[in-house]
Amino acid sequence: MLFLGIFLLPFKQLTQTATVDLAQLEPQLRRSLPEILKPGYVFKIPSVFSKKYADLTHWQVDGKPLIYDETSQTWLGSVGLHKRKFVTLTAVAPQRRTSESLRTAHVLIHSIQVDQPVVKTKSRLRIPASTWKRVSNVQKAEKQRYWKRIKEMRTNGAKTFTSSCWQRPLKRHRINSRFGSPRTLPNGHYYFHSGLDLKGWYGTPIYATSAGRVALVDESPVPGKTVAIDHGGGVFTQFMHLSKFKVKEGDLVSPGDLIGHVGATGRVEGPHLHWEIHLRGQKSDPLQFLQTLGRSCDPA
Repeated sequence: MLFLGIFLLPFKQLTQTATVDLAQLEPQLRRSLPEILKPGYVFKIPSVFSKKYADLTHWQVDGKPLIYDETSQTWLGSVGLHKRKFVTLTAVAPQRRTSESLRTAHVLIHSIQVDQPVVKTKSRLRIPASTWKRVSNVQKAEKQRYWKRIKEMRTNGAKTFTSSCWQRPLKRHRINSRFGSPRTLPNGHYYFHSGLDLKGWYGTPIYATSAGRVALVDESPVPGKTVAIDHGGGVFTQFMHLSKFKVKEGDLVSPGDLIGHVGATGRVEGPHLHWEIHLRGQKSDPLQFLQTLGRSCDPA
């Protein structure tokens, strides 16, 4: 189900002559994106499309700017983990300034349906009673401290996404819980899993998935020991429940650099790595992100 339209928005002092032929652009955009997306889905505007319409700027999804990938010259966006049934993709073609004419801009609106899962069964987390008691008693001040640090990390991130190749953080693993899977806490509250849980033995090495700067090394009762890496342009990876840190904030890392070890800190059932990828604050499916980006450090 697609809804596309072209709107002229009045502003001041720009010509009304379009720099992009939007009538030709619509069907190309229609073919470039799936008709239905899943929560956490990462999409990109193909390079052939972005080069042909280089004048089309300010790409956004639901008001959040898309990420420009310097390497492939494409735009990356994420649906995020939310309950909306549609997301809207917009782009602006700015016009030349004149002293007398009306300022206008052509805005392309492309609405994409989001396939929200029907929750029939929810996995109940088997969290040990002692762990649940500890995390349940977390003070509001501690939660605010942690989320303030996350907000500061995103605000102060590098502006340009320049990462080259990507890889998984564990060399050998089994997927315990996939992104977006429904889960229930011991108190009955249910939510959708915001990352990917990779099973690993206690002490298993964890490696940087791509180049970047270590933006956060912290410990809090729910995520446990956590490392976050800034890859620029609003792309962050987070690794939770570690047993040991092997990096400090400000360190520059390359793909495959050791950043920590698998543990069972925080709100967990047992040792594993919780791996998240954020695009402009939107929690995204890590495996689908790697597939969409298509730049593996180990093509084999």
